[in-house]
Amino acid sequence: MIQRIIKLVPLPDYQLAAVFDDGRKVVYDVKDDMKLPGYQLLAEVPGLFQQVQLDESRTCVFWSDEIDLPSHAVYEYGRPVEELPDQWDPDYTRLTPEEARQVDQAASEVAAGDYVRDSAINWD
Repeated sequence: MIQRIIKLVPLPDYQLAAVFDDGRKVVYDVKDDMKLPGYQLLAEVPGLFQQVQLDESRTCVFWSDEIDLPSHAVYEYGRPVEELPDQWDPDYTRLTPEEARQVDQAASEVAAGDYVRDSAINWD
């Protein structure tokens, strides 16, 4: 039976964190595949690796028509982990350090009364 990926997140250093429908959690190192045709684009094209996607059946990880991985390879060759790495953010809710600084600054400004009320804005 082919295991389906239920969560997939790109991690630093060309690694993927994946959770499968049977609960197995793995970290798959894509650097091992960089010697395959097309995969070098993941290192050459800025941001491409982070654009990883799953097909509708959730059995294929892909970046383009030429670069893909079957889920069974990720399942079989991924390093099993008990806990997912710190970078794992399935809901994309973690803040970057700069975003956290901006939120803290805005909270301080509001606490100090340094804000504009809705009634002061001309919405027309």
